[in-house]
Amino acid sequence: MRAASQLNQRLLTMPRAASNFVCGLDQKSGRSVNKYWVGAFAACVALLIASASSASPSEKLSFGPGRPVPPGNALKGQHTFDAICWACHSTDLSGGKAPPLTGPSFYKIWQGRRVDALSDLIRNTMPRDDPGLLSGEMADDLVAYIVAHANNPGQTRK
Repeated sequence: MRAASQLNQRLLTMPRAASNFVCGLDQKSGRSVNKYWVGAFAACVALLIASASSASPSEKLSFGPGRPVPPGNALKGQHTFDAICWACHSTDLSGGKAPPLTGPSFYKIWQGRRVDALSDLIRNTMPRDDPGLLSGEMADDLVAYIVAHANNPGQTRK
């Protein structure tokens, strides 16, 4: 019992940390702080930092067999293309009423440019008769489909 008393005395006389938060008590206000909320807040901050670092707005477009496909769901992009874009860009992305979304001329324009530049262009200007109809997610999915079509020829159409 004496050892426990000595330990308590040592803990009470130890200098306090610079933080105002000690064991669930805000030292300035004297209010109790739920430790779970502090943990939840810390987790949210960590997730925010992780998501910001994993989303790379500087990712560049790269075309050619085996090259990487940017973030987005290429299958959903194909469905969006089949529902909205094909009438002007043709089912094989070769163009028609609108510029092609595949082939040397398209690659020459977009090779090495930022992924989000193409996504933003699509989101803000397409379709021509209703610009802004597409959400950011739909535009990202379309970019993934366009690049997948270029980088995996014959594999995007089933």
